[in-house]
Amino acid sequence: MIGSRPGFFADEQVKGPYGKWDHTHEFEPFAGGVLLRDTVVFRLPLGWLGRLAALALVLKDVEAIFAYRSRVMGSVFCSR
Repeated sequence: MIGSRPGFFADEQVKGPYGKWDHTHEFEPFAGGVLLRDTVVFRLPLGWLGRLAALALVLKDVEAIFAYRSRVMGSVFCSR
């Protein structure tokens, strides 16, 4: 984890498949509940080849990861 304060924390990949992976998590009151906002900045290694791979493959995977998490968080925390 690279930083935290009430309603916020951030982490970064130190070792792994990405050349850069910075992920912030922000929590704020919203409509009687809490809004969770994630911001991810990532870069693949290998320069232009990595950018091409990001467009072709990785963006879909990252979107799928957060779509799944959104469904799980909704099923656990949303009132019915």
